[in-house]
Amino acid sequence: LKQAEAINGLRAVFGEKYPDPVRVVSVGPKIDDLLTDAKTPWGLQNSIEFCGGTHVANTSEIYKFVLLLEEGIAKGVRRIVAVTGAQAAVEATLKSKALRCDVDDAKSMSGVGLDKAITNLRKQVGEDKEVSLIMKRDMLSEIENLKAGQLKVGKAATKEFEKKAKEEGERLGGEAAKASGKSFVGVVNAGEGCDDAKCLGFAMEAAIKTCEDKALLFLSNAGGKLAVLAVSPKALQGEISAKAWSSKVLDAVGGKGGGKDDRAQGQTPDGSKLDVALQAAKAFP
Repeated sequence: LKQAEAINGLRAVFGEKYPDPVRVVSVGPKIDDLLTDAKTPWGLQNSIEFCGGTHVANTSEIYKFVLLLEEGIAKGVRRIVAVTGAQAAVEATLKSKALRCDVDDAKSMSGVGLDKAITNLRKQVGEDKEVSLIMKRDMLSEIENLKAGQLKVGKAATKEFEKKAKEEGERLGGEAAKASGKSFVGVVNAGEGCDDAKCLGFAMEAAIKTCEDKALLFLSNAGGKLAVLAVSPKALQGEISAKAWSSKVLDAVGGKGGGKDDRAQGQTPDGSKLDVALQAAKAFP
């Protein structure tokens, strides 16, 4: 141990206790030369370290070096995990390439399909500890870029849905104002993939400005669900309750909701029941 400690430029962990005799790992110079020549700064020119054990006897045994993990295990101490054997390195590389193909495929997706792909890829890539750490970090970065792009597209789509819903509301409000009777039922179509409940809110807001004196009930299933929204002006609340009206429609389609006499809403996941909902809404009270 004392002979080894005298090697010029030797690297060792401060405060670590090493056995006597100690293993010295030298990449380059021969151990005998290190012990006999104390003047040459071996450690500044080569990698020469104390080591508690090695995984290979010679670097020629290393097929490939695939880094899998880098983590902190104590204050100021980090650990890396890698595979070097032929089979393990090849398997890690193949796994990495398979995930890489999945990430590349996701780049051609859009909408709900892309959202699902991003969620699955985040989980797969993030949790797999048998793929290249370098490739993993690259893939996770690309996945986050996909998510950022999807959010940007989603915001633009949401604005377009809102615009269309308000246009639908203006149209239906005009029809309601011209229609006879104290109530009116209409269907809002803001576009495929919209949030049915939110779009009904935008449409109703626009419709009320055109038709203030009638009770209105709007339906929407363009987004895949079936949403219901009913409003009743103060003058008609004793005669037409928005809550009772929407409840009758929701009961007919197996939906759930809530609200008060002036405004009530609800929905069902089954968007195919639009005709049933329309029939129940028009048959009220």
